[in-house]
Amino acid sequence: MKKITSSPEKEKTQHWGRWILDEKNLSLFTNYDNGNKRYSLPLVLCNDAKATLSWITSILEKEWITNLDIGDVVEALNDLLNLKSYFDRNGNRCENASIIYTRNLIQKRLRFNKIKTIKKGG
Repeated sequence: MKKITSSPEKEKTQHWGRWILDEKNLSLFTNYDNGNKRYSLPLVLCNDAKATLSWITSILEKEWITNLDIGDVVEALNDLLNLKSYFDRNGNRCENASIIYTRNLIQKRLRFNKIKTIKKGG
């Protein structure tokens, strides 16, 4: 992990507990180790149910993660990607869910306040 050099503009950030949306890089990130390290989850790599679950499992294996953090990241993924409609009933990504589609979906949901942001301690 590399040292944190900059964060998205504070007034425009969306938080789910310790998870923060970096809209420019289309990722969720959290800081740990007293803010000296950053863990980033690129949303464009959550392109099917298997990959999304793999990311969640990978996060779960981190020794610094808490159960609350896992709940927050799942809530963030659902808020951002609307998981039920982003994947079909077999867990496959919808046909039009490309990187551009993902970026546009997140930006549209942010613009129309479809994302409920809950600021939790952490």
